[in-house]
Amino acid sequence: MISEALKKVFFFCILILTGCGIFSPRDEFEKPSKESTKENPFNFSSLIAGTGYRFSNPGNLNELFSDNFFYQDINSGEHVHYTKNRLITWLEQLEIDSVIWSKGSGERRIQGDSIFINNFEYSVFIPGLYDLAAYSGISNFRIVKIDMSWYIASWTDIPSSEAKSFFAPLD
Repeated sequence: MISEALKKVFFFCILILTGCGIFSPRDEFEKPSKESTKENPFNFSSLIAGTGYRFSNPGNLNELFSDNFFYQDINSGEHVHYTKNRLITWLEQLEIDSVIWSKGSGERRIQGDSIFINNFEYSVFIPGLYDLAAYSGISNFRIVKIDMSWYIASWTDIPSSEAKSFFAPLD
C-alpha cells in the first residue's frame, strides 16, 4: 500500500511536470464590461445619502427610474412631461464631468415608502470648464420603494436661468 504522504508527493510532481500553469501569471485578464466601469456622473445616489436607503443600481439609469417615471422642466411649460425613455436617451448623450447635488436650504422627508426631496440645489460641470458650474438650479424628487428597491418616480427641475433646463430633452 502506498502511504497518503507518498500519494500527495506523487500528485504534486505530476502537477509540476505537466505545467498546468496554476503558479504562472496569466497574460490576459477578462476585461470588465463597459457598463460596470462606467462612472455615474449624475451622482443620483447622493440624493438619498444619509437616509439609510440606497438605489439598487444607481449607475444604470434604466434601473434608477421607475417604469411610470416622468421628468418636468418648469421652463419647458407647465404641462410638458418627459417619459423615462425620452429622458434616459437624452441623459446618455450629454457630455458632463459631474453633477453636484446639495441640500442647501432644501429638505428631505421620508413618508412611508416614499422619500420627498424638495429644493435640492444642483451644479453641472462640463468638460473644459474647471471650477465653474456651467448650469445650476434646484430640483424636486419623489423617490418610491417598489418590491424592496428604491426608484426615482418623478423629477421636477427649476433651472436658475430662464432657458430650458440642461437636463430637458430637446424637442
